[in-house]
Amino acid sequence: MKRVLIIGAGVYGSLAKKVLSNMGGLEITLIDSKEPYSASKCALGIMKPSWLSGFINLKQYKHLVGVLDKLVGVEKIDLCYQDGKPFHTFNRVNVQRDVLEAPDIVDKVTSINFDSQFIVLASGTKLSYDFLYIATGFWVNQLLPSAIDIEALWGVTYVHDEVVEPSIRIYQPFKQVIAYPKNETQSYVIDGATVTTDSDVFFNVIPNWLQSKQKQNASLVGINTPPSEKLFGIRPKTTKFPNGVFGLVGNNAWCGTGGAKNGTIAAIKAAIELSKEIGEKLNGR
Repeated sequence: MKRVLIIGAGVYGSLAKKVLSNMGGLEITLIDSKEPYSASKCALGIMKPSWLSGFINLKQYKHLVGVLDKLVGVEKIDLCYQDGKPFHTFNRVNVQRDVLEAPDIVDKVTSINFDSQFIVLASGTKLSYDFLYIATGFWVNQLLPSAIDIEALWGVTYVHDEVVEPSIRIYQPFKQVIAYPKNETQSYVIDGATVTTDSDVFFNVIPNWLQSKQKQNASLVGINTPPSEKLFGIRPKTTKFPNGVFGLVGNNAWCGTGGAKNGTIAAIKAAIELSKEIGEKLNGR
């Protein structure tokens, strides 16, 4: 058995574990430090091909959605537009329920020795590996030997204690608000807008702007109650690679992280590439 360590139990790390688990011959350990503002807890998992133009073509999109469907299940949803008619058919995965894996180890990785192939945890535990996948989102530069161009995109998803039909409202060119039921009594409202700034500014200066914006967005989708919950998260932004980063960063070590958008599709694409490259190494290629 070859040991695989995956650092980060968000969408990238969780999908990698699911894909690699189907290979056989691998002992997979998922490690997560439970950062309070991880992006994956806010993800709605809604996808459509036109959001991915320039990244993958329609054939590739259908293939990746098919892989996701086998792994976690994909549903087709119609988001109603202003006139009450279906605007588009989208694909959606339930990230929180079906994608995210519980970590095998809850601890923070403090260092990686890429030459000798081991990591050290904050608890002092040392773990060796045959293969390593670093999927820590915005925090990836804390572990990489050479930093990548990445910054924090702070954003928020709102939860309201009322149910509305799945809908989409365009309020500016290329900007839309999406409402989607969370369960039988609650709905999500999100517009995908993010703010590039540090945490102090986000929590101390931005809230007034967010509150005004939230009221506007909620009213567009027929919600008039204040949110009962605000899910804050940091999405990574890589300007050079807006659809995510995947690549070899050391001896038998890879990195995968989102770029700004299309996180679920980019994550499954990276997981498939990871499985192929590990497979080639296992076969001596």
